[in-house]
Amino acid sequence: KKLVPALIRYSTGINMEAGRREAVRYLEHALQVLAPQDESVHNLTVALLARGEDESSLLRYLQESGGRRVGLGGGFPGGPSFDPKYALRLCLERGHMRACVHLYSALAMFQEAVSLALQVDLELAKSIADMPEDDDALRRRLWLRVAQHVVQRPTQRS
Repeated sequence: KKLVPALIRYSTGINMEAGRREAVRYLEHALQVLAPQDESVHNLTVALLARGEDESSLLRYLQESGGRRVGLGGGFPGGPSFDPKYALRLCLERGHMRACVHLYSALAMFQEAVSLALQVDLELAKSIADMPEDDDALRRRLWLRVAQHVVQRPTQRS
């Protein structure tokens, strides 16, 4: 926790990308070995990962440290390690759409998740539409949104 200001400074210095990568590398090691519970350490990790081009490492971190989803029978057990709304804002700003879909679904914002997933990947949207297990009406609305998207998209001619 005491190193957070230094890591921020280091990751925004002259050689930003190299500094960001090294700060992420250190934080990932610290998270595995020391398992800090402080939210600021996890938020910094999310912020540094969101600044990178590789969305897969950000998505992997969000899934591992935040659980699958909240609400409706799942969730961030004991709460997420990071602030999910802060993470969502960062992901939206940086255009990490798959990470945004994950965060929307983790926050039980399924309609937003499906709408965004339809812009990214139809299969992802279908998996999100299946998530609300206890709310048949919501599940039906989500599947109708997916079906409407499939019907309205232009047919691809070979």
